[in-house]
This record gives sequence, structure tokens and C-alpha cells, in this order.
Amino acid sequence: MIEIHGLDHPKRSPLEAEKLLLIHRNTTVKPTFKVRYKPLVDLISSAPYNGPICIDDITPDDTLARRYYLQNITAF
Repeated sequence: MIEIHGLDHPKRSPLEAEKLLLIHRNTTVKPTFKVRYKPLVDLISSAPYNGPICIDDITPDDTLARRYYLQNITAF
């Protein structure tokens, strides 16, 4: 039987295991998205930390337009 000695020891020390490397992707935000979602950003930033937020006044009345609006939040 062949023994693999490299598996006997962890590859990282406990100090290295606690470190995280954050990688931010480079994204550009269209100016139209900034204008479109500014009321939502203002509402969220002024809301209490754990408080509920009603977005009915901000989102469009049309069902398809509302769906498009909410789906594109991830792009912003």
C-alpha cells in the first residue's frame, strides 16, 4: 500500500484559513439605471434597519413593467 504523506498535514495553517480574499467584478452602471432606481435606493437608505419597506409607490403600475423593474435590480 502506498502512503501519501501530503494528506497527513493540512494545506493551510489555521491563521491562513481565517483570511478571505474578496474579488469585486468590474461592472459599469448605465446612467439610465441610476436615474430609474434612485427612488428605490433613497427609500432603502432612509428606512430603518429591520423595518419593512413598501415598494408599491416606487414600482410601475403595469404588471410587466413591474416585473422588468424588479428583475433588473440585480443588474444595478
